[in-house]
Amino acid sequence: MWYLVEACQRAPSVSAEHKAALEEVRKRFVPELAELKRPHADEAAAAARRAPDLEALKKSLRSFAVPGGGSLYDWCAAFLGAGRDLDVLLRKRADVVTADRSGVAGLRASTVGLLNRLRTAVADELDADADALARTDHALFAYLDELEARRAPATTPAADAPPAPTPAPVG
Repeated sequence: MWYLVEACQRAPSVSAEHKAALEEVRKRFVPELAELKRPHADEAAAAARRAPDLEALKKSLRSFAVPGGGSLYDWCAAFLGAGRDLDVLLRKRADVVTADRSGVAGLRASTVGLLNRLRTAVADELDADADALARTDHALFAYLDELEARRAPATTPAADAPPAPTPAPVG
């Protein structure tokens, strides 16, 4: 819709009154192209706000034919309908009861514990062959070690953070 209005604004054969009517359509329905990239909740709210404009501009919108048949009214009605559909979907999503996640907190710790016990058991089995132990340990745990190494800096304060200011001496 925004691009159709833009194309008509630049077309030399479109009358000034049609251009003004199209500019009014753009101003009410898609005032700027960024409107089409807003969060879904914003798009849904905008569709609800703009619904009365559809009826107010109905005659003008029906006077503009669009490629593929129909009129600009049909496009605007579909545009606002999609916004209403987004609103329905967002409301349904908000009504979904989230599952109890209280057991998830200990899941990481117990999984890390199991993996450490596995690593110890593998080391016990291969303690006679240091090369086989190193290859096996790398094959089984290298990725997990990398994840742990990446996690550590994210959970500890940055070493290059500026020091806390020292209080000025009193007296």
